[in-house]
Amino acid sequence: MKVFLVNPGAVDDYAYELASALSKSGVKVRLFGGTDYSGKEVNFKNFNYYNYIFDVNRIKLKPLKKFLKLLLFIYLQFHILLLLRKERPDIIHLQWAKMPILDTVFIRIFNLFAPVVFTLHNTTPNHGDDSLTNDLIQFGFRSFLQKTSSIILHTDYSKEIFSLEYSDFLTKVSLVPH
Repeated sequence: MKVFLVNPGAVDDYAYELASALSKSGVKVRLFGGTDYSGKEVNFKNFNYYNYIFDVNRIKLKPLKKFLKLLLFIYLQFHILLLLRKERPDIIHLQWAKMPILDTVFIRIFNLFAPVVFTLHNTTPNHGDDSLTNDLIQFGFRSFLQKTSSIILHTDYSKEIFSLEYSDFLTKVSLVPH
Protein backbone atom coordinates (compact mmCIF):
# COMPACT_ATOMS: atom_id res chain seq x y z
CA MET A 1 0.00 0.00 0.00
CA LYS A 2 1.14 3.54 -0.74
CA VAL A 3 -0.05 6.60 1.23
CA PHE A 4 0.46 10.29 0.56
CA LEU A 5 0.31 11.98 3.98
CA VAL A 6 -0.21 15.74 3.71
CA ASN A 7 0.53 17.92 6.72
CA PRO A 8 0.42 21.63 5.86
CA GLY A 9 2.55 22.61 8.85
CA ALA A 10 0.04 22.22 11.68
CA VAL A 11 0.70 18.91 13.47
CA ASP A 12 4.32 18.03 12.72
CA ASP A 13 4.94 15.59 15.59
CA TYR A 14 1.67 13.76 14.96
CA ALA A 15 2.41 13.51 11.23
CA TYR A 16 5.91 12.20 11.93
CA GLU A 17 4.65 9.51 14.32
CA LEU A 18 1.90 8.46 11.93
CA ALA A 19 4.27 8.31 8.95
CA SER A 20 6.81 6.30 10.98
CA ALA A 21 4.22 3.83 12.28
CA LEU A 22 2.74 3.30 8.82
CA SER A 23 6.17 2.83 7.31
CA LYS A 24 7.22 0.33 9.97
CA SER A 25 4.08 -1.69 9.19
CA GLY A 26 5.08 -1.96 5.53
CA VAL A 27 3.19 0.98 4.03
CA LYS A 28 5.11 3.14 1.57
CA VAL A 29 4.66 6.65 2.90
CA ARG A 30 5.37 9.97 1.29
CA LEU A 31 4.99 12.79 3.84
CA PHE A 32 4.46 16.31 2.55
CA GLY A 33 4.88 18.99 5.20
CA GLY A 34 6.72 21.95 6.59
CA THR A 35 9.63 20.27 8.36
CA ASP A 36 12.51 17.93 7.54
CA TYR A 37 12.53 16.12 10.92
CA SER A 38 16.26 16.61 11.34
CA GLY A 39 17.62 14.53 14.18
CA LYS A 40 14.83 11.98 13.86
CA GLU A 41 14.82 8.67 12.05
CA VAL A 42 13.01 9.14 8.76
CA ASN A 43 11.92 5.82 7.26
CA PHE A 44 9.58 7.42 4.73
CA LYS A 45 9.94 9.85 1.84
CA ASN A 46 9.69 13.40 3.10
CA PHE A 47 9.04 16.61 1.19
CA ASN A 48 9.54 19.85 3.15
CA TYR A 49 7.74 22.50 1.16
CA TYR A 50 8.76 25.28 3.59
CA ASN A 51 12.36 25.07 2.37
CA TYR A 52 12.07 23.50 -1.08
CA ILE A 53 12.43 26.79 -2.98
CA PHE A 54 13.84 28.87 -0.10
CA ASP A 55 13.75 28.59 3.68
CA VAL A 56 10.57 30.45 4.60
CA ASN A 57 11.37 30.11 8.32
CA ARG A 58 14.26 32.55 7.89
CA ILE A 59 11.79 35.34 7.10
CA LYS A 60 11.38 37.50 10.20
CA LEU A 61 8.54 39.78 9.05
CA LYS A 62 5.45 37.85 10.17
CA PRO A 63 2.91 39.10 7.55
CA LEU A 64 5.37 38.37 4.74
CA LYS A 65 6.15 34.96 6.21
CA LYS A 66 2.42 34.07 6.37
CA PHE A 67 1.90 35.21 2.78
CA LEU A 68 4.88 33.19 1.54
CA LYS A 69 3.64 30.12 3.44
CA LEU A 70 0.30 30.48 1.65
CA LEU A 71 2.02 30.68 -1.73
CA LEU A 72 4.16 27.67 -0.88
CA PHE A 73 1.05 25.78 0.26
CA ILE A 74 -0.53 26.38 -3.15
CA TYR A 75 2.72 25.25 -4.77
CA LEU A 76 2.61 22.10 -2.61
CA GLN A 77 -0.83 21.21 -3.92
CA PHE A 78 0.38 21.43 -7.52
CA HIS A 79 3.48 19.44 -6.62
CA ILE A 80 1.27 16.69 -5.19
CA LEU A 81 -0.91 16.73 -8.30
CA LEU A 82 2.14 16.07 -10.47
CA LEU A 83 3.23 13.16 -8.26
CA LEU A 84 -0.27 11.63 -8.12
CA ARG A 85 -0.23 10.84 -11.80
CA LYS A 86 3.22 9.26 -11.56
CA GLU A 87 3.09 7.44 -8.20
CA ARG A 88 -0.61 6.49 -7.87
CA PRO A 89 -1.05 6.28 -4.06
CA ASP A 90 -3.81 4.13 -2.59
CA ILE A 91 -4.82 6.81 -0.09
CA ILE A 92 -4.28 10.54 0.28
CA HIS A 93 -4.43 11.41 3.98
CA LEU A 94 -4.85 15.07 4.86
CA GLN A 95 -3.82 16.08 8.37
CA TRP A 96 -5.29 19.56 8.38
CA ALA A 97 -7.44 21.88 6.28
CA LYS A 98 -5.30 24.98 5.99
CA MET A 99 -7.79 26.88 3.83
CA PRO A 100 -10.87 24.72 3.27
CA ILE A 101 -12.19 26.71 0.32
CA LEU A 102 -8.86 26.27 -1.49
CA ASP A 103 -8.34 22.70 -0.27
CA THR A 104 -11.73 21.72 -1.71
CA VAL A 105 -10.58 22.65 -5.21
CA PHE A 106 -7.59 20.32 -4.93
CA ILE A 107 -9.51 17.51 -3.22
CA ARG A 108 -11.81 17.31 -6.21
CA ILE A 109 -8.78 16.48 -8.34
CA PHE A 110 -7.12 14.27 -5.69
CA ASN A 111 -10.29 12.15 -5.62
CA LEU A 112 -9.70 11.24 -9.27
CA PHE A 113 -6.57 9.35 -8.17
CA ALA A 114 -7.28 7.99 -4.69
CA PRO A 115 -9.69 8.26 -1.75
CA VAL A 116 -9.06 11.30 0.44
CA VAL A 117 -9.03 10.69 4.20
CA PHE A 118 -9.08 13.65 6.55
CA THR A 119 -8.10 13.67 10.23
CA LEU A 120 -10.04 16.31 12.11
CA HIS A 121 -7.80 17.05 15.09
CA ASN A 122 -9.86 19.85 16.57
CA THR A 123 -13.64 19.73 16.25
CA THR A 124 -13.90 23.31 17.54
CA PRO A 125 -12.05 25.39 14.91
CA ASN A 126 -9.21 27.38 16.41
CA HIS A 127 -10.36 26.35 19.90
CA GLY A 128 -13.60 28.31 19.68
CA ASP A 129 -12.13 31.55 18.37
CA ASP A 130 -15.08 33.32 16.75
CA SER A 131 -13.09 36.10 15.10
CA LEU A 132 -13.62 37.25 11.54
CA THR A 133 -10.23 35.76 10.61
CA ASN A 134 -11.34 32.35 11.87
CA ASP A 135 -14.63 32.65 9.99
CA LEU A 136 -12.76 33.44 6.77
CA ILE A 137 -10.35 30.54 7.27
CA GLN A 138 -13.25 28.16 7.96
CA PHE A 139 -15.27 29.36 4.97
CA GLY A 140 -15.89 26.33 2.80
CA PHE A 141 -15.29 23.75 5.54
CA ARG A 142 -18.62 21.99 4.93
CA SER A 143 -17.82 21.68 1.22
CA PHE A 144 -14.36 20.42 2.14
CA LEU A 145 -15.84 17.69 4.37
CA GLN A 146 -18.29 16.74 1.64
CA LYS A 147 -15.43 16.03 -0.79
CA THR A 148 -13.53 13.75 1.60
CA SER A 149 -13.98 9.98 1.42
CA SER A 150 -13.52 9.45 5.16
CA ILE A 151 -13.09 11.53 8.31
CA ILE A 152 -11.03 10.41 11.29
CA LEU A 153 -11.80 11.65 14.78
CA HIS A 154 -9.86 10.64 17.89
CA THR A 155 -12.45 10.55 20.70
CA ASP A 156 -16.13 9.94 21.39
CA TYR A 157 -16.26 13.51 22.69
CA SER A 158 -14.95 14.82 19.36
CA LYS A 159 -17.60 12.78 17.55
CA GLU A 160 -20.29 14.23 19.83
CA ILE A 161 -19.15 17.82 19.16
CA PHE A 162 -18.74 17.10 15.44
CA SER A 163 -22.27 15.69 15.23
CA LEU A 164 -23.77 18.93 16.55
CA GLU A 165 -22.63 20.84 13.46
CA TYR A 166 -22.00 18.15 10.86
CA SER A 167 -24.40 15.29 11.55
CA ASP A 168 -24.85 14.74 7.81
CA PHE A 169 -21.23 13.50 7.62
CA LEU A 170 -21.35 10.99 10.48
CA THR A 171 -21.43 8.04 8.06
CA LYS A 172 -17.92 9.06 6.96
CA VAL A 173 -16.52 9.16 10.51
CA SER A 174 -14.18 6.58 11.98
CA LEU A 175 -12.88 6.81 15.53
CA VAL A 176 -9.14 6.16 15.75
CA PRO A 177 -7.70 6.81 19.22
CA HIS A 178 -4.83 9.29 19.29
